[in-house]
Amino acid sequence: MANQPKEESPGFHTHSEAVPPDVLAARVATLLRPELAAQIGETVRGLYELLLAEHAAQKQLLSVADLAKTLNVSRRTVENIIATGKIRPLWIEGQRRFHPDMVDAYLRNCDRRPPGRRGQG
Repeated sequence: MANQPKEESPGFHTHSEAVPPDVLAARVATLLRPELAAQIGETVRGLYELLLAEHAAQKQLLSVADLAKTLNVSRRTVENIIATGKIRPLWIEGQRRFHPDMVDAYLRNCDRRPPGRRGQG
């Protein structure tokens, strides 16, 4: 009994593979009234498009000016951060760019104490 496979709903999977929104909408349609399924399908497709757009926007490389704006600091402060090696630029055709994941890593490692309190408890 312990080795019996789990029973799955038809058309649905328990693994983490992405399901395209149209396929998901079609699967939902088999379980609901047609008008409700259509409404849910449109909502799913709309959310999917929003997520794709948001993801694309988040993964754009940042310039020094973009990074300064993102961190709400001056370009000079960004130059100091680069000079100390706390964040390293990507060089693309002679121009410095920063991947958002690099910025996230920098922020996770920032000291959260005020400057006068560093080194104290």
